[in-house]
Amino acid sequence: MDLGFVLRTWLATLRRQRLLWMLGLVLFLAYLPMVLLGSSLELIPETWFEGALSEADLLQWALGLLASLAVVVLFLAAVSLAVNAGIILTTAQSYPDPGTRTITWSDLRPRLLRGTLRLGLLALLGTGIAVFVLLLAALPVVGGLAGLSAFAQNLSDADTALGVALLSMGMGGFFLFVCCIPLAVLLLGPFFTASSIAVVAEEERPFLEALKQGLTQAWRKYGWWLLTMAGGMVLAFMLNLLPTPFRIVAGVLDAMRNQGLDIPLVLSAAVNGVTEVLNGLITVVQNVALFTLYTVVYLHLRERAVEAPTASPLLHEAHDDFPADEAHP
Repeated sequence: MDLGFVLRTWLATLRRQRLLWMLGLVLFLAYLPMVLLGSSLELIPETWFEGALSEADLLQWALGLLASLAVVVLFLAAVSLAVNAGIILTTAQSYPDPGTRTITWSDLRPRLLRGTLRLGLLALLGTGIAVFVLLLAALPVVGGLAGLSAFAQNLSDADTALGVALLSMGMGGFFLFVCCIPLAVLLLGPFFTASSIAVVAEEERPFLEALKQGLTQAWRKYGWWLLTMAGGMVLAFMLNLLPTPFRIVAGVLDAMRNQGLDIPLVLSAAVNGVTEVLNGLITVVQNVALFTLYTVVYLHLRERAVEAPTASPLLHEAHDDFPADEAHP
């Protein structure tokens, strides 16, 4: 992979394609009411609901709130999928000439619904697989802990040390399982990312064929994908440092309030609100920048695969991450 070509194309796309940032603005506006609502809750006194509602009314109010939150979460998930699909499609259309060709809403609109549905189908498929694997892996750990606990309770006092040792082994296995989850997410990230781009960018192909294309590319170019995602993590970390001063001020104000100092609620809520708005803006910038970068990487690797010589079938099976003689023409 030609890193220089990828970086130039990525930056040119971000600079030229205003539609990307318009999609990011849509995502930010969708999340903004939730951000402002969370900040305004601090203005409500703790005793506001005391004695105002009966237990039955309070339960009904809580259930209604949960139902409303579920609807809001589904709406935000749909908006997020549509925005991500739009970013992928905009980048894919502008990829041949990102510095001069500008993609408009009329170019994107006919393809957006199909791309959103395909990305949503992949998200459902990935979530189902993840839940199944987690349950399959967690059941032996939970069952083992329960069995060890029951066994330890039946031990005599002389065998208490053995029971403690067995429980410690069980807890150690549980924490090892928990620690393996982030590692598994990192290692499987290239496959999910490449397939997410493929099912939208390869819109002319059937869903399963496009999914296979993404998984195949992630397998053959795993090193490049891992390097790209590591760079994306570094970029996200650097962007997240920007609101740090506001987070520090918000933390200091909360600590002063907890110590009994007279800090106006309006001031604390305002600082928290500005912090949350900045966090939301940075999240949107990350989303636009990283999805654009991953789409450029996918399209570039697909282009290089087409240009690669096909004289020997072994070339299609062997891993060729970081080949020494690879350079973009």
